[in-house]
Amino acid sequence: MFSDSVRDPRSAFFVYGYHSNERYHSAGNFTNYGYDSTAKSNGWMMGSRWSSPEAREQQLTFGLAVSKGSLSVKPSAADGDSRSSADTLSINTLLRWQNDNGWQLEIPLAYTRFRSHVSTGLRGEVATPVASSWLTGIEAGKGWQYGHHRLTPQLGMHWQQLRIRSFTDEDNARVSYEMQHTPDFRVGVNYRMTLGRVSLGADARVILRPGAARQVVISDGQTQSLFSAGRGGNSLQLNTDAAISITDNLRMTTRVQYQKRLEREGIDDWNILSGMEFTF
Repeated sequence: MFSDSVRDPRSAFFVYGYHSNERYHSAGNFTNYGYDSTAKSNGWMMGSRWSSPEAREQQLTFGLAVSKGSLSVKPSAADGDSRSSADTLSINTLLRWQNDNGWQLEIPLAYTRFRSHVSTGLRGEVATPVASSWLTGIEAGKGWQYGHHRLTPQLGMHWQQLRIRSFTDEDNARVSYEMQHTPDFRVGVNYRMTLGRVSLGADARVILRPGAARQVVISDGQTQSLFSAGRGGNSLQLNTDAAISITDNLRMTTRVQYQKRLEREGIDDWNILSGMEFTF
């Protein structure tokens, strides 16, 4: 949702709060450790965007934001009671170019750090994994303006590298991860309508994630076992947003996103982000 904050051509400072709920559906079952899980996250995002002076033919906009939040995950395991929690810190940037003919190009770059705690109902904390991820990509589109309405088909590719440090749990088992780094591809359309001080928008996109599942390696120092950690799966993503300008420099904004998995394995989730923007 950070990219939506950079699409306005005016320079601004913004601050948001967010909440999300997620349900992961595994392709496996109880016999091969294929557990579903639920996750919740809360946090805030603060940042700014800067735009070049509106030229005759093109404009550049750069956005920078920092977000901090908390994440909790609970497996739907019938044979035990475990959960994990994580503190997250992200730095997000986005460079956007557009011209008077409606062509636009976006390049995101983001870094996120995770510091986690895994616990069980009987034993308390059993592990403290640490992870980090990098995300970049490119997205292009062509917009058409019809009075107060604007329609923009979009095509893009995102690439994420997730690294989870190896760790040793309370049973002296060594846990490490073999990660896949295949990009995902997305195609969709964005719609916007502006009426005076009110702006409404929506977009729909299909996200294709062709990568294989990540692998978890658990070892006692002599033998090791390999388990599938699952994959995101293809999905349909829907977004809506609404904004109202209270004054010439203050705008209130709310965005809602819903994602529906298109395969047996994948993620269903929704999240909401709300806050304010100060233009300058």
